[in-house]
Amino acid sequence: MNRTGASAVMTDYASVRVCRHVKGLKGEERGMIKIFIGAILALLDFTVTNGSMRFGILPDFIGCFLLYLGFKDIMAAYPKTCQRLATARTTLLVLTAYSAILYVMALTGIGADIAWLETALSLIYYVVLFYVLYLFLQSLYEIENDVSGDLKLEKFKRWWRYMSLFQVLICVLILVLCFRSASVEILFAYYVCAVMALVCEVLYLVRLNGVLNTLQRRH
Repeated sequence: MNRTGASAVMTDYASVRVCRHVKGLKGEERGMIKIFIGAILALLDFTVTNGSMRFGILPDFIGCFLLYLGFKDIMAAYPKTCQRLATARTTLLVLTAYSAILYVMALTGIGADIAWLETALSLIYYVVLFYVLYLFLQSLYEIENDVSGDLKLEKFKRWWRYMSLFQVLICVLILVLCFRSASVEILFAYYVCAVMALVCEVLYLVRLNGVLNTLQRRH
């Protein structure tokens, strides 16, 4: 083979490698966008109330499904995360259906006459969601080792822990209020937890955006 032919083969081979890398990177970027938007929809809760009906502006079930799709792209880019994220994706499918049922119940007012029901069902949703986000956090540790870089995951883990704690406390306090008369102490604790949960969720999302951007630059 002459040098010209060899150069052409090498050029074609390099082009194929670059195209594959770009396609993989684009898929990874799409996955990161899905995860970020999905986390916003799954975590933040803004509703409009009309009598017994409640309309969620940020539907949880769409957020869960976007997380499901985003994890698939991350698994393709980082095979080491397949075991944890496969479990997370299976859980997210169930959680997507579960949260869709809760959304319909809130929209139609089903169960509104049972004070504790919606809160108890929401508590189950958040516990499962935080478990999924924990699996995602552990996958990020595996990715951090794979790319040999510092993603500053300890700060990210801290906000996940605080966010989980305050959101569970909110549900527990609401359940307490359903079965006993409201006191100043319980109401004060509820509002403090509500504010702290919102702050922690926003800071978690900010940190998530930072982690995903850092990962994108290092890939």
